[in-house]
Amino acid sequence: MLRMHYKFIPAGSFAARREFIIEKYLTQAKKKNPMDAMAQMQNPDMMQNMMKQNMVMMVPQMALMGWVSYFFAGFLVGKIPFPLTERFKLMLQRGIELSSLDVEYVSSLSLYFLIMFGLRGVYTLVLGQNDETDDAKVMQAQMQGGGMQQPQDMQKIFETEKNQLELTGWQDGLQRCIERTAQLAIGA
Repeated sequence: MLRMHYKFIPAGSFAARREFIIEKYLTQAKKKNPMDAMAQMQNPDMMQNMMKQNMVMMVPQMALMGWVSYFFAGFLVGKIPFPLTERFKLMLQRGIELSSLDVEYVSSLSLYFLIMFGLRGVYTLVLGQNDETDDAKVMQAQMQGGGMQQPQDMQKIFETEKNQLELTGWQDGLQRCIERTAQLAIGA
């Protein structure tokens, strides 16, 4: 932004901002190896830890599903407040074999599945914006690591930006606009 709009700020402000950006941001850029993320994804220990965490989360869910299925089998526990088509009957009335039952009634096991798949908002409220619990972000990171995309070298990008900013000299763009407008006015 500074290189694009430097003409419209005073010379002293431009020099101060340029020096601040060069000294604070561009020369002190973190020297982080971009291959570290890919190496971590290919590390067997990290993969094993991810599998352990997934199993720790899956075992209580399976136990709770078995408990709900055993104690509440055949019970209707709720009614959806809007009409649905007959295609939803198999999904919402799992374990209840009544052909005359209205589609809007929900069995206990189906309600369990609906609640479990709809709890992302509650998890976000309780756990906060935690990247480790967001399945979509974990899957996206795995897909990017599996695609073997070449990561960007941020050190090289910062070095290029620093060089370009050092080469940028200040010009008075407002004075130039005034002169150009005066030339157009005289020529008209």
